[in-house]
Amino acid sequence: MIETKKTKQFYSINNAVASNFTNINRMEYNFNNSTLTNIQTSSGQKCIFTPISLTLDWNYKNISESFKNNRLLFEFTNSAGYSNKTFVIADNSYTPLSLCQYLNDNDSGLNKPLANCGVRSDAGASLAWLAEFDPLLNKILIRYTANVAVNVGINTFFLIGTIRYNSTRWMGTTIQSPKTVQQVGQQVAANGAFTDPPIDVYQPRTVDFKTTDTIRIHSNIAKRFFEIKGGRLTSNDVLFEIVAPESAVGSTLIWENNTPELYSQEVHTNYDNLAIELKDRNGNLIDFYDHCNFNLTFSIEREIEIPDPKERLKNLQNLNQLSSV
Repeated sequence: MIETKKTKQFYSINNAVASNFTNINRMEYNFNNSTLTNIQTSSGQKCIFTPISLTLDWNYKNISESFKNNRLLFEFTNSAGYSNKTFVIADNSYTPLSLCQYLNDNDSGLNKPLANCGVRSDAGASLAWLAEFDPLLNKILIRYTANVAVNVGINTFFLIGTIRYNSTRWMGTTIQSPKTVQQVGQQVAANGAFTDPPIDVYQPRTVDFKTTDTIRIHSNIAKRFFEIKGGRLTSNDVLFEIVAPESAVGSTLIWENNTPELYSQEVHTNYDNLAIELKDRNGNLIDFYDHCNFNLTFSIEREIEIPDPKERLKNLQNLNQLSSV
């Protein structure tokens, strides 16, 4: 008969004690205590990881190079003197209003000269771009206001080399129809606002600046998470995932595990060196601000099979008999 012995240890870690840390989206921990962290490889032992609680500062850059959603491709057609231009938006946490303010800024926005990465004609004449957020429609409109006839549309889902950029979510376009309505003439504006633009020049969907709705905690000890990739069910290193806060940014996330059986998983390797990454559903590191804090409490439960003393004595007697032969 074999007895089962259970032990449980509780651990609390945060970004301040990480051995390798520049941002809470990627942290490494060296526990330097193999007595606790080494997994016995002998038959019969189980080691179960269970997250208990997690808190972090939910303050991330919702438009950033990390998410590959920080670029717009202005595509000109049949317009002499104009060529396609990719505009790069600075990594930051934006609202629809603050983004439009950024795009309209003469020093940072669309109307900078070409030499300074703005969107103007190659001949140097400004198209006088204007970005406006309509709170009633919950949509953003970006159009030129100069009295010219230039054919241009804005692509929000495109490749640069092998890298896919996708701004459809916050622009209100779709992957199936990623380009804004083509502009072929002046969009009238006065006093920094469009003058009664027709509804059909807007994108089909409303804007969504909550660009991350899921937080996946990845780790080198994860073994049981699977998803379909390339048409095949494949394992990855997701330890567990939680739903992001409803607020776009600027809050504190507090998560408590009320259903341990859903989040527990067996650990098969030593965890003296523990790596943690915080990513979105697409596998992109969430671009948190450097001042954000992270705390995680978890438990490790061991289940060890211990032979019955009578069985151990019998095995010892058998060994002695073999030794005397």
